[in-house]
Amino acid sequence: MFLQKEIWFRNGDKKIYSLSYIPEGEGPRPVILICHGFGGSHRDNLNCAERYAAAGYAVCSFDFCGGSPTVLSDGATTEMSPMTELADLMALFPQLLAQGFVDPAAVYLWGESLGGFVAAMGAARLKGQVKGLILLYPALRYQALCRALFPSKEAVTATVKWDVPLGPCYYRDVWDVDPFAEIGAYKGPVLLLHGTQDDIVPISVSERARTCYDDVTYRTVEGAGHGFFNEVGEEVDRQIVAWLNAQEET
Repeated sequence: MFLQKEIWFRNGDKKIYSLSYIPEGEGPRPVILICHGFGGSHRDNLNCAERYAAAGYAVCSFDFCGGSPTVLSDGATTEMSPMTELADLMALFPQLLAQGFVDPAAVYLWGESLGGFVAAMGAARLKGQVKGLILLYPALRYQALCRALFPSKEAVTATVKWDVPLGPCYYRDVWDVDPFAEIGAYKGPVLLLHGTQDDIVPISVSERARTCYDDVTYRTVEGAGHGFFNEVGEEVDRQIVAWLNAQEET
């Protein structure tokens, strides 16, 4: 059994909403911090959170500021970029460690798609504060996307992606950012998962990302697209829990 707890964090003058699943019992727990994908919210991964909590892990699923029109955190989508989401994570992280249910020596970052970009970049900057990193089809090719869409950084304009209005900052902020040059600064264990039929983030992105890490478990999910759903999602979560348990035994 587990408890649900709403917690508000802050990044400057903006409030960040989160929902935590906390296994019953005494003492701090290993915690998984979930970073949602583009256009999503904390709600997208609550099934995962329940499975991880049932396995004994505390889980914090939060909304990026301006992460989508449906998030409960402050901010508009036109103010959001991959780098503002990274700033949200960096601001939230020490506040999460201060929560009584969190074991600060056992914090795992979990990110899917754009959230995978944020988690990978965050782990590189937080380094030894992150015990393990779980990446699902991480969207790490923003630099290439920028250059495919616009001839220069100065030419970047407001856009709309999947019906989500975006300001110029969305692409300008990552124009000069090469995540593949940065993410390897994280030296802890990494679990990297990617569907073989992903038509949003090509599997080649994870093939390249795996070479950046010293301690990586890389697995493909046969036939899966951009997202792991239903029986596939349940099987992936079983693999994630098994990997987490292995990290906790070391």
